[in-house]
Amino acid sequence: MAMMNLEAIEQKCLSYLKQVKNPIVPISTLLRHLNEDEACRGVREQEVIDFLRKHELFRVIDLPESRKEPDTITELASEGIDSGPRVILVTRIPTQSEMKATISQQLETMTGALARAQAMAAESGDAAAYQKITEILNRVDALEKRIADCGL
Repeated sequence: MAMMNLEAIEQKCLSYLKQVKNPIVPISTLLRHLNEDEACRGVREQEVIDFLRKHELFRVIDLPESRKEPDTITELASEGIDSGPRVILVTRIPTQSEMKATISQQLETMTGALARAQAMAAESGDAAAYQKITEILNRVDALEKRIADCGL
């Protein structure tokens, strides 16, 4: 990358990562966005990754090693999930309290949906579904307790 392009790449990355809904963006998505700009066109993925890793405003997130297995990568790709590294602006990394609030809200939404499904199973007399949903609700309850205990 030429020195002149570093500024363009930095500004394009900052601008894009500030405005996307999901703050964690696959590098491949960011790379496509960069290559739409004439000043950044032709930059290679590894160059972008190396640049972002060294920059204090960005955090590159790699998938756990267990997700890098060829079968797992193929499975993720078939589901439309990019298994490559991702990037987030440091300023958009949620705090522990924000994480706790988000997780709690998602668990509450899931618990509500499961409770409605459990009521429908009871109404229809589907004992197997009712029991399975009860088991899932118990696991969700245990998960909520573990989250509360970890001090988030």
